[in-house]
Amino acid sequence: MNYKDLIFSSYQIIIDDDYINISKFKKRFATDEKFTKHISELNYDFYSYFRQNYFILYIEYGKPNPRPEEVVNTDTGEKENNPRQSNQYEPEQCFALLDFNNSIMWLSNGSKKSVILSFLNENFNESTIVIKDIYDEEEFLKNIKILENLKISVLPNRLFVDTNTLSKALLENIYGYEADYATLSLSYNKKKNLKNLKSKLRQILSHKEAFKAITISGRDENNLSMLFNDKIITKKIKIKAEIDNNEVFNKDSVFAELINKIENNEE
Repeated sequence: MNYKDLIFSSYQIIIDDDYINISKFKKRFATDEKFTKHISELNYDFYSYFRQNYFILYIEYGKPNPRPEEVVNTDTGEKENNPRQSNQYEPEQCFALLDFNNSIMWLSNGSKKSVILSFLNENFNESTIVIKDIYDEEEFLKNIKILENLKISVLPNRLFVDTNTLSKALLENIYGYEADYATLSLSYNKKKNLKNLKSKLRQILSHKEAFKAITISGRDENNLSMLFNDKIITKKIKIKAEIDNNEVFNKDSVFAELINKIENNEE
């Protein structure tokens, strides 16, 4: 049995300003425990199914051209007529897995992110869908030029008072309602002057242990979406997946290995 490396990158999917929801997906996609082909206006073949708390999406794509008139026989080194017809193509593979635990998408080919977005828009045409790159703390603070949203889940910890990160009054309110934590969401109208705010962000991030979660979204100098989520550390996962004699990936093997890595927190 032969194996080949395959690397997945992580992205965050937001639908209508919220995490993806498995019940909403099951209203739009077949729930059989096998691959179901989807009708799409895109020039791709989409197959999907649900496994545990994941939505598995397999894509095949390609073009009949360019098609050289001849191919080379690797055994003889001689040129031969190309057996592939002008209306045929050799499909390429792309693998995507949507994790409903944290609204993360794992994708084997980052250049197909826009294809995934178009596919989701076809099926959730009444919704606003955003797929964001995930950055670590250093990258994010260095590259963010426009701030859009800051969301903090607050734990009632005395550290807030000591560091002045949040007010004492807010802490007392959390205690008063006997909540385990509270979420504070701050929205910005594409705020560009971040000189003072960056110092505030650094102060918050320097005390990450006092928060249940921190999510910051914005845009870089090229107006591309950026996301920082302190609970998402891994950006890439490499797996060894089964291939056949023609080096075509066994899609069941790919997703089984990927899920195993995710659930065991392996990179």
